Amino acid sequence: MNIKFLTTILIALLAISGCEDKGIDESAIAKNRSSTALSTLDTKIITIDKVGDLVTSKEYTGKAILLDFFATWCPPCKATIPHLVHLQNKYKDKFVVIGVLLEEGKSNAEIKDFATGFNINYEIVNSPNNYILAQEFGGIRSIPTMFLYSPNGQLINMYQGAVPEEMIESDLKRALGK
Repeated sequence: MNIKFLTTILIALLAISGCEDKGIDESAIAKNRSSTALSTLDTKIITIDKVGDLVTSKEYTGKAILLDFFATWCPPCKATIPHLVHLQNKYKDKFVVIGVLLEEGKSNAEIKDFATGFNINYEIVNSPNNYILAQEFGGIRSIPTMFLYSPNGQLINMYQGAVPEEMIESDLKRALGK
């Protein structure tokens, strides 16, 4: 056979197969996507959207978000609260803390009393969906566990245990581009 003819056929085959549009694997994206509706103590709904590693909330668009998985009986959780209160006050226009209670059987009234006693100025969610959200984050194995996200949804840092306020603030400044 003629080499010129074979070369022409080979180039044609490569062009056809090389230009194939593989498309986007929608099922893979769907598997890495979740949306969890959480109820605050005053029954407001906060939705946490997770797409792959990005986490956002339509209620807090444009703000850095710190998700704090905690329990009222946990001493390190209690030790962290004053730091979170201070940071929420200092960066209130650009930052939101969402306390995600991982404790069954607590009424909203009990949690409101707890929040009042610790001067908590950020949202606390008390919902059966809190446990679904915890699973979305790989299952929370210790508390407190906190995740800090930039305003565009990128994970800045994950903290376990009581963390110095200065560490969270340093990461928060980085999240806010300061």
